Amino acid sequence: MRALVLALIIPVAVAGSPVLVAQAAGSQAPASAGNDRQLSELFYQLQILQQDVQELRGLVEEQAHRLNRLARDQQEQYIDLDRRVAGVTTGSSAAAGGAAVAAGGRPLANPGVNGVAAGASSSQPGVGSSVAGVAAFPGSTTGVGERDAYQRAFDLMKGRNFQESITAFNDLVVGYPNGQFTPNAFYWLGELHLAQQHTEQARQSFMQVVSLYPDHPKVPDTLYKLGVAYHRLGDTTRAMEYFNEVQSQFPQSSAAGLAASYAKEIQ
Repeated sequence: MRALVLALIIPVAVAGSPVLVAQAAGSQAPASAGNDRQLSELFYQLQILQQDVQELRGLVEEQAHRLNRLARDQQEQYIDLDRRVAGVTTGSSAAAGGAAVAAGGRPLANPGVNGVAAGASSSQPGVGSSVAGVAAFPGSTTGVGERDAYQRAFDLMKGRNFQESITAFNDLVVGYPNGQFTPNAFYWLGELHLAQQHTEQARQSFMQVVSLYPDHPKVPDTLYKLGVAYHRLGDTTRAMEYFNEVQSQFPQSSAAGLAASYAKEIQ
């Protein structure tokens, strides 16, 4: 009887052993496949992160370059503004010294603002009236109040009180909309706004000069500054139009040379 039982059990055990082995192997295969899939996903995510880091590094470098350019432009604008103010002041002082003495060393009568005799003109380019920084523009009358207002605004600018100077020039424009100093006030407002990175306000001020006073001596400088303003606003096409305009219409002016240099840099 025992032999008969053993004869029945042994084939079943032997026959079942392959099934157990297959089950054990099957339980390990899915685990290995899952680990490979997770590793693949992690590697893919790592690649994406590396790309993101590279893009961010590029953006940081670009922003740093722009900040450096803005800082350099602002410094150049302050230097340019100081140079223009100093040049105008020096020219007016020279005119004052020459006009204050008549033949024989006798002082002339009726000196104007800053000691310049009425009607005297400066040898400084773009300066031709009795008030510092004013380019001669006939056809309009000038009262004492307007001269004083302009001189005060100009002195504030010369003293680097830029915000107070902006307010004073704006008051002059409002108070004397048809005055002799109004186009100059618009021009200096543009310079002041540009130096303080108020680019849109600068553009608007410069546009007043070329739109309302197309024959004014400040137009060449104004066209160049409009090109600078439009470039800062991101409109390179309009900037190039103004740079080309000042070079074609006023080829002998200093503004034409500046426009050529600036255009070459941004092309």
